[in-house]
Amino acid sequence: TSATEVPAEITTMIDGYTDAWNEYDGDAFLGYVRESDFVHSSSGNTYDAAATVRVIESSEPYETQIENTGDGMILGTDFTKYVVVPNRRTWNTSEGDNVGFSIFTITKTGDGDWIVTGHTYIGQ
Repeated sequence: TSATEVPAEITTMIDGYTDAWNEYDGDAFLGYVRESDFVHSSSGNTYDAAATVRVIESSEPYETQIENTGDGMILGTDFTKYVVVPNRRTWNTSEGDNVGFSIFTITKTGDGDWIVTGHTYIGQ
């Protein structure tokens, strides 16, 4: 519904965040998060921003890619929202896709920009 539709500015931000992962660009990733207040959780592991940069940059040999496969849904208050995006992860060491969802916690900064403060992947 229109109440849960992700606004274009947030979709653009999440697309840029995903592009940073797909390009193995830790510096670009840091432009979408607050370094001191970021948590990434996947496969039972939890990482801060610096550790996530190491994960992103070390993924290149495995050709890891994330494809957002559908429209997201947004829920939340004025300054903190949750965006659920269906996606598919692939890499060269595994046959088939890992289909799941990314749940992004996004927060509006004092200057009105949105940043990702949390990213949890739930999938196969």
